[in-house]
Amino acid sequence: MRLVVESNFDLWGEFTQQEIEVEGQEIKLEDLLQAVAKKSEGRYQIIDPETGEVDPFDYAVFLKGCAYQLLPQRLKTRLNEGDKVMVTKWMDILGGG
Repeated sequence: MRLVVESNFDLWGEFTQQEIEVEGQEIKLEDLLQAVAKKSEGRYQIIDPETGEVDPFDYAVFLKGCAYQLLPQRLKTRLNEGDKVMVTKWMDILGGG
């Protein structure tokens, strides 16, 4: 299944939306996030292995503009061909003045 991932981190060499292919019939949001983590060779561990959830202090995940926490099935939400998922990594603000 082909899905669109938009992010603010450098996963494919640029900060633009990308299509990713995920194998299987019934793909869930968690499957997509694990595929993104695998594609990043472990640089981005979006799902915390201890809790099985997205760490809200590290990442924000949206499906078609809706925060995944507001979806009835959360990470178990089934995806459809062409769905757009946005993954944002919170970044510490570095600066001064």
